[in-house]
Amino acid sequence: MSFLAWNCRGSGGSLSSSPTMLHLSRLAYSTNAQGDFTVDVVQASANLILGKAVYKPLGLDFSLICIYGDPHHIRTDAIWNDVLSFVVKYQDMPALCLGDMNNLMHANEKLGPNPVNLSRVSHFCHWVKQCGLFDLGYNGPAYTWSNRRFASNPTFERLDRGLVNSEWCNVFPNTAVFHLPVMHSDHAPILIKTDTSARYAPKPFRFENWWILENDFQEIAKQSWLKSSHRSFSSKTSFLAKDLKIWRKKKPKLADQLQQLESQILCDQQKPYTQQNHSLQENLIQQHHSVLLKESEFHRQRVKKIWAVKGDKNTKFFQRAIIKRAMKNRIAFLVKEDGSPVTTQDQIAQTFKNYFLNIFASQTNNLVDPPQYAADFREADQIQDVYTNSIPDRQEIIQIMNNMRSDASPGPDGLNAAFYKASWSWIADDVINLIQDFYTSGHLPQGINSTHIALIPKCNNAHAPRNFRPISLCNVIYKIISKSLAERIKIHLPNYIHYSQSAFIPGRHITSNVIVAQEITHSFRLRNWNQKAFLLQVDLAKAFDRLEWNFVVKALHNRGFSHHFIQLIHSCISSPTFSILVNGQPYFNFKSQRGIRQGCPLSPYLFVLAIYELSVNLQQALRGNHIQGITLGPSCPPIHSLLFADDLIICGQATQQEAVTINEVLQNFCALSGQTPNWNKSAILFSKKVSATDKNVISSIFPAPPLTNKCSHLGHPLIFSYKDRAAAYNFIANKFHAKLSCIKANKLSHAGRLTYLKSVLASIPLYYMTNILFPANFLHKLDSIMRNFWWTGIQEENSTHPIAFRAWEDVCKPKILGGLGLKKMALVNKSLVLHSAWMVINGKDPFLTNILKSKYFHNTSF
Repeated sequence: MSFLAWNCRGSGGSLSSSPTMLHLSRLAYSTNAQGDFTVDVVQASANLILGKAVYKPLGLDFSLICIYGDPHHIRTDAIWNDVLSFVVKYQDMPALCLGDMNNLMHANEKLGPNPVNLSRVSHFCHWVKQCGLFDLGYNGPAYTWSNRRFASNPTFERLDRGLVNSEWCNVFPNTAVFHLPVMHSDHAPILIKTDTSARYAPKPFRFENWWILENDFQEIAKQSWLKSSHRSFSSKTSFLAKDLKIWRKKKPKLADQLQQLESQILCDQQKPYTQQNHSLQENLIQQHHSVLLKESEFHRQRVKKIWAVKGDKNTKFFQRAIIKRAMKNRIAFLVKEDGSPVTTQDQIAQTFKNYFLNIFASQTNNLVDPPQYAADFREADQIQDVYTNSIPDRQEIIQIMNNMRSDASPGPDGLNAAFYKASWSWIADDVINLIQDFYTSGHLPQGINSTHIALIPKCNNAHAPRNFRPISLCNVIYKIISKSLAERIKIHLPNYIHYSQSAFIPGRHITSNVIVAQEITHSFRLRNWNQKAFLLQVDLAKAFDRLEWNFVVKALHNRGFSHHFIQLIHSCISSPTFSILVNGQPYFNFKSQRGIRQGCPLSPYLFVLAIYELSVNLQQALRGNHIQGITLGPSCPPIHSLLFADDLIICGQATQQEAVTINEVLQNFCALSGQTPNWNKSAILFSKKVSATDKNVISSIFPAPPLTNKCSHLGHPLIFSYKDRAAAYNFIANKFHAKLSCIKANKLSHAGRLTYLKSVLASIPLYYMTNILFPANFLHKLDSIMRNFWWTGIQEENSTHPIAFRAWEDVCKPKILGGLGLKKMALVNKSLVLHSAWMVINGKDPFLTNILKSKYFHNTSF
């Protein structure tokens, strides 16, 4: 089924699409183009058509809302009041709302000289939320309207959209909106398709956690495994998957089981009371409860919400979260590198394959000699400790297994950690033998290192392959191996990696990196800071995917790891085969020539070792007086770089010689490691004393745009004044509103709200509060958002002050004192800042302590 909505003012052309329903906004007229459904108009006006529709092929009733929004915004409230009354009256029916809304839902939906009216945007979003609708997103061009003044002051806006409720998504989960080309009108037609799924293909096997609750699961799984005892481990998992699929098909669906049990219970409760009848009812109720547990586990496994505690059986909440997540991640449209669009799933998969093959292609066949500033690398003494070079014993493997999340997505074999934990009594020997054999031979059996690439959109309405983050879904057995290797690397990182690198190293904190970066930018803006310096924020494009394996091997060798240990690492990173998951279906099977996987437990530590070679290069240049770095105080150690995984900041004196040297070190590092700076996403900042001439010279060497107050480092703004810190961090309040405006939060009871407040909202500002003491009015604003949500649910625009039956101070008391255990933001902020201060004063991070003492307390102690 498809719908086409078009504000066709000025159009005399014909349609190339064949929609089931056509809505022409200016004419306020709807027609049944194919006869697939009928519409009974309930209300009609110049701006609105409200109808009850029946889709004949499915015999489905749904609400249809066609809108032409008031361009002058005088009748907006009247229009949406009618819509609200209509959707409330038919709230159990699927609802589709489409047309020219003449309103925006976000500031980035407009491109033009005039600013967005944020109050109007907020007001429109409020009405959409009130009606229980949400935006479907879009595929194609970002804007649906233009003023067609292309010679001067052109303006583009997204005024046309499709909105649906959760009931619609239950029936049509593959609904997608396509923005068609603008032809004769100043509006683009929008085409809404309810079935954008690919041709039928068997779903890949996925172990369901609720199967463990079945009485005969252990017997079926054990028999299947033991009858394949002479086969390889991968063959055993393959045969087990086939047997479990056959076993599952023989069982009725959970929904059918619930319906049958409820009918039996109702029938028995209508009979006269007898002891036997009562016992039968109790037994049926227990069975019903057991099936409900299975259904809850089914939804919990898919919703991927860690905060959803085990006691919560709110399956309606889970269902809506699953639908929203699936719709967000579904890919119905893609734009290739040459700009041409693709819409079929096979074409989308091929486009992604070509993209990844290009990134995974090695650019260096052999590791050449390092550049002159790295020529004196001091190789560490070879690591000789027993643990690093030991084979994992049974206890270590069990501990790693127990620490794995049971509901994490499985790899290509379909078996997650929940299966292995439940089956450990009869599968443990095979698992342990395989892992220990790998440590002895250095060879991974075929199939163990197979990997699915899951594509996670980095932004809303992602349409280019580069806008998706490739997350590798590895098999559980490989994860155990890689976790054991990662533990052996991790314990040595503090001995080799300088404190300027904060990521993934035990005992180091991301806060230190943020504070130092903000202190540098603060000094740059001081008029009495005499140094002429620059700060370069470098974005490394697809840093993990481009890392050369030979460079990883060299980095491990430089840090003193044994040849056999390096061979184990190399076997893990060079042997995977990849399949791309597009809307849940795996495509292709190919290998890579470089790159480490996001999702592999080894990858973060290997990348830290590799990127640290750049820091060593710069340190060698500093020791050779080729660069000077910067200092923030009289006794401050020179700062040349700040590293947090692939977030890179480089500092230096604003001279041509130093800039050329740093660029040479950076380019040589990139040539050897496979990295590529993305200068469009990088930024450069100069201190007050740097002249315009020097700025131009250095900017020609580093072609990055200026660093502005919109730039951030590890999520924190880099340029802001202390007085304006509330404005700089106002995005925290926006995150609160975004979380509360989602359809999931609106379905929570008071018990669910309490869990949501503690686990979701209260955790949002924690990271930002560790190094900034916010003003009282800003913290009160966060408290008020949480308070209003607790008492009234979703916070309404311009709503009256909610009735609070107890003071917020009482609500925030510990449970033992009669409160609910929530915490006021001011108290949380103070405690986190004091903790950071305690770490500085006690020298827990010498790098940060020395910098702050040199800048602020160089003549006295803390």
